[in-house]
Amino acid sequence: MKPEVFIDTEELIKIYSWMEEAGSDESSGLGIMENTKEGMRVTKAILCKHKGTSGGVDIDADAAAEVYKKYPNKINVWWHTHPTFGVTPSATDVREMDETMKFLKKDQFRIMLILNKKGETKCQMWYKMGFPVFDTIKKDLELKTDFKNNFTIGPYIFLEDNKGKQLTDRVKAYKAEFRAKKEKSSFVTYNGWGHQTHLYNDK
Repeated sequence: MKPEVFIDTEELIKIYSWMEEAGSDESSGLGIMENTKEGMRVTKAILCKHKGTSGGVDIDADAAAEVYKKYPNKINVWWHTHPTFGVTPSATDVREMDETMKFLKKDQFRIMLILNKKGETKCQMWYKMGFPVFDTIKKDLELKTDFKNNFTIGPYIFLEDNKGKQLTDRVKAYKAEFRAKKEKSSFVTYNGWGHQTHLYNDK
């Protein structure tokens, strides 16, 4: 049985709103996971300025640096979408995480979260052991939410409240935020965490 990690409902609504606005292009951002009395919980999803195509996504390094500065020593989640295909991490996703772990200290961790339009999710913790042979271990987590507590009914149920009413104003606002932070591009070099500066690392 996989360990569970919860995500606040509103943060999930944000990600699905951004993914819907992106169409077939990937979208990406950062986030915060905290240990609460209920257990591990993603309490904040942050959309960064980025470029996305149907096959990859770049987070702007300067935008990422601003996020790390605003939330010092708190950013530990990288979320991104595979809107039209499965949530298994690609070889590029794995390389991104490998690159990130090189800059962490012993006992630090990072979360990779992948979502798609089918309601499938992949949540994986990468933990820095710091040993010569076993430098990093990976652990799959089961992502849950308080709202319906069920992903099998499809993602866009989260765009409705308990009475089935569309969360129109909030969803529109999240989609407008996406349009302001998405740059048009036909090519990406794939920069998930904002690696160009490495300003995000805990000191």
